[in-house]
Amino acid sequence: MQISQYDNFDMSQEEREDYLIFAIFVAGKTADFSMSVTNKFLSLECGISPFDKIRKMIKKKELAANLRRAKTGNYGISEVCLTALVSSSFANDLKNATIEQLESIPKIGPKTARYFLMHSVRGIQAAALDTHILKWLNAQGYDAPKSTPSAGPKYRVLEKIFLKEAEKRNKTPAEFDLEIWLSYSKSKMPKYHESGVKI
Repeated sequence: MQISQYDNFDMSQEEREDYLIFAIFVAGKTADFSMSVTNKFLSLECGISPFDKIRKMIKKKELAANLRRAKTGNYGISEVCLTALVSSSFANDLKNATIEQLESIPKIGPKTARYFLMHSVRGIQAAALDTHILKWLNAQGYDAPKSTPSAGPKYRVLEKIFLKEAEKRNKTPAEFDLEIWLSYSKSKMPKYHESGVKI
């Protein structure tokens, strides 16, 4: 697969499942650690797809133990999250999942939902308000907090500002996000998920 600089809108359902699980695990952790944890967690069960593996873990009553074996952290809420996710009405069609559907799953907040969709669904106008985006917004004179706001009016206001700034520069949200990330990153070399998406 050719790696995109920003995103991959042609992921298979299985790649989307893997990427969403990674997006859930990466909250508050490094990308490298979370990639390793995701791979370890999914290697603990056989199955056609990542969600199929989780369903098998649930059926065998091994989900909680496998989260601990893989050292994912946040074990209780991760178990609730993954159980709700794989049994959701949109689980088998992640390409058409909405922000609202994703946010209805415990542990999937506005940043995680938007991060997943922004890099995997063409045309999504959304902003994953991570610390680098908030820092940039502050540098431009906007009143942005240091950490990601929870779902609600503050998040939506900052998201609209970010999208307007991206539009002014004729960039997609993912392109603008990467540009800002590179301006703050020490490595200057983005890392990629196995699906080809920058993480």
